[in-house]
Amino acid sequence: FLKEEKKTDAEEEKGEEEEEEEEMRPEKILEEFDQNKDGKLTLVELTAELDEEDKNQEHDIPKIFAVADHDKDGMLDLGELNVVMDQLRKKQEADREEQEHDKPDEVQILGDFDKDNDGKLSLTELIGNLDEDQKMRTNDIEAVFAMTDVDKDNKLDLQELKAAIQELDKRDI
Repeated sequence: FLKEEKKTDAEEEKGEEEEEEEEMRPEKILEEFDQNKDGKLTLVELTAELDEEDKNQEHDIPKIFAVADHDKDGMLDLGELNVVMDQLRKKQEADREEQEHDKPDEVQILGDFDKDNDGKLSLTELIGNLDEDQKMRTNDIEAVFAMTDVDKDNKLDLQELKAAIQELDKRDI
């Protein structure tokens, strides 16, 4: 019998990153966005096909475009587009780092939610602090809680809470 080869989460994530990098290559963007096929991009062409994630950066693009347009012809050639892409990558990375920095860590969550101050988080303590959207996914949260409660004491210690947070993030809860 042949066994189907399964990719690990890390392998899948790496494949997605490589695919995203391919889509972000200036040559690929020029090829896809250059509507009149003149080998250059106008600001209109560059912003016309933005997906939802990129629309969050829409206000940065005209500024970056203006700086990158060295010959001030209102169009970006491949070299100028490279400058735009580098600047957008730097902005995305800075935004990602800011989001990571703003994320509460397990120590903070434990301190905020641990009502009986036993150094562990019960399911009741966890669910009692959910927002309305999260409460709609209580079954998922209960499943993650049960899965990460390794010692089966119906409470999450710091290590278990860290694992639970990672799993909840994976499930986008």
